[in-house]
Amino acid sequence: MSSYWNLLNHDGLGPLRLIGLLWIVVLFMVAYLLIKILSDRTDSRIANETSLEQIQKEFARDNITEAEYLKRKKQLE
Repeated sequence: MSSYWNLLNHDGLGPLRLIGLLWIVVLFMVAYLLIKILSDRTDSRIANETSLEQIQKEFARDNITEAEYLKRKKQLE
């Protein structure tokens, strides 16, 4: 009977290797899901930014002039 188990498990550690491989797969899946969830959260924050906030940021970065900022702001209101 022991020769049967040795053939099945090679050195008696077959099931332990399989369990270790399973844990590695589970950990990679959990890491992937966490990264996916966190990246979706940041994308939704960017998408929820209003147009007024966008032009305020553009004006703060000096990408648009004050006249352009006031013109766009007036159009949005």
